[in-house]
This record gives sequence, structure tokens and C-alpha cells, in this order.
Amino acid sequence: METIATYSDKEFLRHFRVNRDVVNEIVERFKNSKQFTYQSGNYGKLTPLKFVLAFLWFAGHQTASFRDIAKRFRITTSSLFRVITRISEFLNDLSSEFIKWPSAEELHDIEKNFRHEQSFPGAVGVVDVQQIITSKIVRKTTSPLQKKGPNFFQLQIVCDHRRKLLDIFAERVDSIDGRKIFEDSPLSSSLPEKCKETFIIGSSTYPCSQHLLTPFKNIHQLNSIEKNFNEKITQNRKLTQNCFAMLKQRFPQLCHVRLRNIDTIVNFIRACCVLHNIALGDNFVFIEENKNKIAASPKYYDDEDDDVVEFRKSIAYMLKVA
Repeated sequence: METIATYSDKEFLRHFRVNRDVVNEIVERFKNSKQFTYQSGNYGKLTPLKFVLAFLWFAGHQTASFRDIAKRFRITTSSLFRVITRISEFLNDLSSEFIKWPSAEELHDIEKNFRHEQSFPGAVGVVDVQQIITSKIVRKTTSPLQKKGPNFFQLQIVCDHRRKLLDIFAERVDSIDGRKIFEDSPLSSSLPEKCKETFIIGSSTYPCSQHLLTPFKNIHQLNSIEKNFNEKITQNRKLTQNCFAMLKQRFPQLCHVRLRNIDTIVNFIRACCVLHNIALGDNFVFIEENKNKIAASPKYYDDEDDDVVEFRKSIAYMLKVA
């Protein structure tokens, strides 16, 4: 801990993935939370600062072993597990404050940016899902999802043009089916109320509606207007792809979460999302993934309502052809 105090701001950000101001804010909140209690062990009391820093080191160093992290912060391995569990739960409790749907005024500003900068009038966000690999779950179950080897969670996000998270949902499933994830999430029922006269956009794995627009199907039979619409969706999906990349670069533990309890894993994933929004705009250096091609969506759904199809066409004709 003495060495950490000598770190420059740049070194501190590189090691702990967020700046000192963010850490100080989290520490102040955590020490007054229900998750914090002073613990005494062979190495003395576990302070709120040590709780937060040990958690951030775990989240930001995918290859560091539990033993190495515990040794670095002079705590036992069992204490480190408690640290990760409690900070994950604490940050998850903050999600309603830091990850929330924009107000009407904020939606207006977001839509204005999508209209002028992203060339997609009416849009206020992009939805997508990505797989999170975890260690094998320890709890015994007869569920077919309990398989040998790594387990898989899916993280669904909605982000805006700033890569700010507006909504998140994480669950353990065995396939990356956007429709299933979406229907399992609270967003599926609340989206009409949230969006009102606007909409979000997503890949063809999602069901198309007046508040969630997806690409036209039958890609070999589309006219130029419809092809342009699909291309604009592909271009805007880069926002979510960049957002996922930012999450995993800042918190490499998300590349393969070395935890084994389902609730703790979900809390940890959500905790990293909360930290992403809190720290958004700091000087953390991201390596932009130069992917000119977004992966094609594997499914198109045939059960599209006629009114939805007509609404999508009306939006398509509003878009500028590149």
C-alpha cells in the first residue's frame, strides 16, 4: 500500500484501470455501505481503500493469480474472495444510479446526435449482446446448462453515441440468441415506455418492433434504400462493439471471469459496467479495434408485424444514402 501512494496518476490509472478521483468516490460510498465491515486478520484490518484497490487489481489483471493478488495486498486468499464478493455486490447496488435510461431532455440530445452524427434519425441507442466466459460453476445441478469446462454468460447492453451504458442485463445461457436474451430482460416489456416516440437499433437476432429496429431480411432481394438502411445499422452497431471492447480492455477479467458462483459472477459483470459509466471520459488509453466488418447476424425472424415493416420502411426512406 505504501508503494501505491508513490504512483504517478498515469501509473495509478494503468494499474487500477480508473483514476484516483473515482477510487476516492467509491471508497467514501463503500465505507458507509451495508457490505463493509472492518475485518481483522493476520495482516491487520481491511480498510475500505484496501477493499476497493484489491477488487480493481483483480478486475484489471486477468492473468494474476488469487494468491499473487492476496500477497500483494497482504490479505489471505479467503479474504480476497470476500473482497470481490462484497465490492461486486456493493457496485451492483449502485447500478440504478449510474446505469439508467435517459430523461426526456437527455433523449432529445441523444437523438439529435444520432440524427446528425450517426445518420440515423429517431434512434437513441444500440442494443447488442456478447458472451462472457467464466470458470466452471461449482454448484451441482441437473440443468443441461451445467456442462464440463467453461461456462458462458451473456451480457446485453444498450449504449448511446458516447458508449455510455443505458441498460444492461446479464444471465447464464448456452447460446447467443439475441431474441431469448432480450425477452428474458426487463427491457423487453419496458422499451415502449422508455423510448416513446424514439427507438433503439439492433441486429437481426432481435425481434423487430417500432421501438427496436432491425435489418431488412431477404438481403439478396433488397432495393438500394433497404440496403442503405441495413448498412446504417451495421455502422451504428460498431458503437456497442466498441463499448464491449472498452469494457474488456479496462477490465480484462471479463475476458474469462475466474469466479464460480453464479450470483457473484452476475454481480461482478454488472459491477464492471457501473465502473465503466463512472469512469467514462477519463484518460484511460483504449486501443480502438479496427473492425471494418461487423459479424453477420445468424438469424432473421419471419413473424414481423405489417405495421412494423411499414414503420421500418418509413425510417429507411428518411436515411441519407451514402
